[in-house]
Amino acid sequence: MGTPSEATRVLRPRRDASAAESTPPRRLALFLRARDSNTVARLLDGLAGPWATAARHALRECEAVSSSERHGTLALQFGERQDAVARLRALVSEAAPALRCAIAQALPPHQQALFPSVSARARAAGPATPGLARLASRLVREALR
Repeated sequence: MGTPSEATRVLRPRRDASAAESTPPRRLALFLRARDSNTVARLLDGLAGPWATAARHALRECEAVSSSERHGTLALQFGERQDAVARLRALVSEAAPALRCAIAQALPPHQQALFPSVSARARAAGPATPGLARLASRLVREALR
């Protein structure tokens, strides 16, 4: 458990006019686009009926957004990367001490347990500067995607 002063961050998918619900055809199109953008259209041609139409429409929407938005959507739909822990360990080991503390503060609670000594030093060091905190947050997001 954490102390009362620790804030819990909850990530929720954005709900706007262009964001559709997560459906199996949408998830399939997103997954196939992430795996191999060259053959995704041919693979979706193997679908039939309403799934084929919905998957092609989802693919067009997926290709219309930026790469970073696609990666974020992948993370929300399918969870963290399988190698997220290794990527975080590499990030923490290569970071300068001040950035390492900021990274520890930006880690989700379930990942902070992987770095107890860094997390303890980060709590003792106090909050990071706003610019360093933004950089650390971005680096953590990219390591987990």
